[in-house]
Amino acid sequence: MKPSKQELEAVIAASPRSFVSFNKLVLSPTYQARPENPAAPLPLTELAASIEAAGLLHNLIVVRGARGLHEVCAGGRRLRAMALLVEQGRWAENQPVPVLVVPAEQALMASLIENVEREALNPADEFAAFARLIDGGRSVEDVAAAFGVTPQVVKRRLKLAAVSPALLTLFREGGIGLDCLMVLASIDDPARQEQLWQQLP
Repeated sequence: MKPSKQELEAVIAASPRSFVSFNKLVLSPTYQARPENPAAPLPLTELAASIEAAGLLHNLIVVRGARGLHEVCAGGRRLRAMALLVEQGRWAENQPVPVLVVPAEQALMASLIENVEREALNPADEFAAFARLIDGGRSVEDVAAAFGVTPQVVKRRLKLAAVSPALLTLFREGGIGLDCLMVLASIDDPARQEQLWQQLP
């Protein structure tokens, strides 16, 4: 059963926010609702680049462990991305990390809540966000570095952001696939894009 909003608010309200040195954080063997799957390593490069550029925007959820350690019960992927930064010498081992410290008896619920409440960003929203960053004065190279992608990837996403608003809405609703949208994005005129879409079988 999905935890209620009231349960989520109660866990958060009762939990202090703090900073813990990275080298005092370990992945919890007990309280992870989404266990690590070694057979399917997560692509961490983009996340690590984002954390390096903007810091950790969402607290890890932890419980106090033995010997001064804190066990991460929600945020394992972020922890592994930070480990990548440390391994590559891009972060110090004692880098302070923002955490939300929950009681052990609420840790599994907190981990479950974070995973079931998480909603993936719609690709159309990502295209639009990239365009807003560029419109706000960021260079293509800056955006690429912040998200761990190449400038060419950023340029492709900007091209998709410029597609006809009607077609982007259709894409958000699942009425048009990404491959088709990319083909239509190669045409600069939004009216022509819509006309070509109407002609497709």
